[in-house]
Amino acid sequence: MKHTKLVVIAAIVGTTLSFSSLAFSAQPNKVEVNWSNAEKYRDLRSTTETKRNFQQRFFKEISAYLNELSQSLPQGYQLNMDVTQVDLAGRITFVRGQQVRIIKDIDYPNMAFSYQLKNASGQIIAEQQAQVKGKAFLAGSQHQSHRMKPFAYEKQMLEDWFDKEIVSKF
Repeated sequence: MKHTKLVVIAAIVGTTLSFSSLAFSAQPNKVEVNWSNAEKYRDLRSTTETKRNFQQRFFKEISAYLNELSQSLPQGYQLNMDVTQVDLAGRITFVRGQQVRIIKDIDYPNMAFSYQLKNASGQIIAEQQAQVKGKAFLAGSQHQSHRMKPFAYEKQMLEDWFDKEIVSKF
């Protein structure tokens, strides 16, 4: 009897997991990001991680965040981005013999990229070069809750750009 219950529960859990993974995979990314010439980015480095690991984490976090933002796009729309420059908020400097990233107003985050926005038919409805700057990244209470999250200033900068340049088209 116990063995039968375990088999039934395992079957239900397995079926649920396979349906949830199908549901997840049925929703393709609406944003494709290409990170061009990453070795030449102005400031994409960490004080605590290897450059490669830090860059991979940054690429994954920002790509996932852009896909989260893209949920507001109409069904079938696709945003393709080619990032050519990244400069994180703050500057790395030495303090008491250790490297630390110091965040000041004058060291705002910025990114350069080109993008194409395609409708459900694959037609390009917007195409442009962009230089996005988060100059007011320390101002305002809307940024307070994000400060302790990874790449918070860069995400807020991209969200502001996305709302102004992409979502406003609808």
